[in-house]
Amino acid sequence: GAKQPLVAAVLQAQAVMRSAVGSMELDAIFHNRDHLNEEIRGALEQHAETWGLRVTRYEITDIVPDAAIARAMDLQAAAERERRQQVKAAEAEKESTILVSEAQKARDVNESEGVRTRMENEAAGNAKRIMLEAEAERERLIMEAEGRAQAIMKEAEANAKAVRVMGDMLQSPNGRSALEARLAERYFHSLQELGNSQSTVVFMPSNLSDIPQLVAQGTAVWDTLRRAPSKGVEESKQTD
Repeated sequence: GAKQPLVAAVLQAQAVMRSAVGSMELDAIFHNRDHLNEEIRGALEQHAETWGLRVTRYEITDIVPDAAIARAMDLQAAAERERRQQVKAAEAEKESTILVSEAQKARDVNESEGVRTRMENEAAGNAKRIMLEAEAERERLIMEAEGRAQAIMKEAEANAKAVRVMGDMLQSPNGRSALEARLAERYFHSLQELGNSQSTVVFMPSNLSDIPQLVAQGTAVWDTLRRAPSKGVEESKQTD
């Protein structure tokens, strides 16, 4: 073994430390001091056994670089801080872009949903309005048809009543004379209206002078109308 084992151990530790530091980055030397201590202790223990020594711990208490290394380390630290700041700024910008994009997407979805809902509501409203208008038109047509039917029925009933009244009048003792007088009155009234007309063309009966014959023809028409219902009733009875 060595004559001065402690001095040999110190020199060996310095050699191992220079070898380990030379393979590391400056920033790693300051941040990985525990790893560097363990690496030097392991290498030193291998040689110290031959000298009768046992190394249990190795500790680097301080690292004092020279001015050039210190400047280089400061520049490296500044560059590292700048790099980290740029990385954080890039990540913040990326996150902001993602959030803006998601917000725009959500806004577009909401707007599309609103437009779709509005169109559906408008379509439903138009359909309901068309149905109500169609229903109102149908009701109006039904009411008009019912009104016309009622008017026709009332007119038919009035005509039937008039025929019955005239028939009863003809059956009375003075009914025929009253009917003939009424027909003559209506005849002269019609001639008066033709005379007062502004038309240049007037249609006159060929037997204008034969008033009794005209009255007799009108009376015969009423006789026919009076007998027509009775005849229909008799035919229906014969059929039964």
